[in-house]
Amino acid sequence: FENQQKRIKYIKDWSRARGVTFTGCETKLKIFSIKGGQDAVKIYLNEITKLVYKYDSIKTPFANEFCYGTYHTIRMYKKQDKWYVTVDWYNDPFDDSMPENAQPAVSIQESIPKTTMAFAYNRIKAVEYADKYCGANYYLADGYKYNRKYRNYANQGGDCANFASQVLSDSSAGSIRMSSGWLYNFRKGEASAAWINAGAFTHNMLYSGRAKLAAKGKYNRVVNYEKAISPGDIICYEIKGDIVHVSIVTALDSAGVPLVDSHTNNRYHVPWDLGWNSDNVTFWFLKVNG
Repeated sequence: FENQQKRIKYIKDWSRARGVTFTGCETKLKIFSIKGGQDAVKIYLNEITKLVYKYDSIKTPFANEFCYGTYHTIRMYKKQDKWYVTVDWYNDPFDDSMPENAQPAVSIQESIPKTTMAFAYNRIKAVEYADKYCGANYYLADGYKYNRKYRNYANQGGDCANFASQVLSDSSAGSIRMSSGWLYNFRKGEASAAWINAGAFTHNMLYSGRAKLAAKGKYNRVVNYEKAISPGDIICYEIKGDIVHVSIVTALDSAGVPLVDSHTNNRYHVPWDLGWNSDNVTFWFLKVNG
């Protein structure tokens, strides 16, 4: 209950800051398993929530939508013909600003080369892939699923960089060629640090020339550079010197705000700053070359 109060307050504060009013909400569930007997059960399910919003200053019938996915492990027991929930364990999709399973930081010098390289990058396919496998697509019957070709690192520190790497490199997505430092071994089901670690991924993108830094700083600074990035680009989130999360820009809403897809706390077309305490986070906008 206290966590839900905290979440509601955060959402209200965010909507006021963005000048946003929420106008609709829908939820659907996918139950994976129910175990137990007649009087006690354990349920594992996925909940995908779709929120509809509009900007108070924009007079248009166009509705903005975003979705997020939440995995629940629920325990219930029956007493006098009524069922009671005793446990509801889940990752709060709006609690990224305090990640419990952040990958360890990778110590790399921050100087960024000014030279860039040309890469063949299919942005359209990259976005299509992200929307299909983000795990929170309300409009797909199997929109809760990840791509099973790849190992899921969600319970081993986080799956965000693994997902971003897939979006950029998979043959059905961005199709950027892997390298020895940024690599997924399909035969062994293993990945390099730059493939699965948010910090190593970010620095590899910059040092390899696959991406360039379009903006970096606190929210009040980088919000002025929203137009510098577009679908197919990357946003990274740094807390106390550690890059703890990365997401893929997949759309723009009616106000031109970049919307992102990501893994671990699964997101589909969510405003890029939603869920992050702007006072504690340094944002990196990465423009993918090609």
